[in-house]
Amino acid sequence: MRDRAAAVAAVERARAWIAANALILDTETTGLDDDAEVVELAVIDCAGTVLLDTLVRPSGPVPAEAAAIHGITDAMLADAPTWSEIHDRFCDLVEGRQVVIYSREFDARVISQTARRYGLQAPQCFDLASDDSAPCIARCRPMPSSTASGARRRGGIAGRSSRRQRSSRA
Repeated sequence: MRDRAAAVAAVERARAWIAANALILDTETTGLDDDAEVVELAVIDCAGTVLLDTLVRPSGPVPAEAAAIHGITDAMLADAPTWSEIHDRFCDLVEGRQVVIYSREFDARVISQTARRYGLQAPQCFDLASDDSAPCIARCRPMPSSTASGARRRGGIAGRSSRRQRSSRA
């Protein structure tokens, strides 16, 4: 009975996200700690429209451990915009919108700390990430893969070419 109730709640939550055309966000980062920065940011809407899909050049090198997980290298980031260059576009995109995030606490924290590193303020709801009542951020259940490109593949959404395809063209 409990599994059925959880399934019904999940369906209702998904219907609400679709009705609101919620945004779906995912990141890749330089690590897990308090110094981690965003190195990839992807945002789609519930119709599958890619609204933002960009690499982000961090202030320092990507640790080998992080690159081994997501495949994003310093060479790939050399010509990418910095957080300062995408910040306003990102804030305008999520302002007043419900945002669904696979790993809410982590992604919201890293987005906030990346913005602070550049002397910028993250959207207010991202600063409230530890508050379950934050209206614009919802939590998703874990999926098999949490990469931004993996999220697009699972949703059957075409995005830019894979990192491996891009790096082989360089």
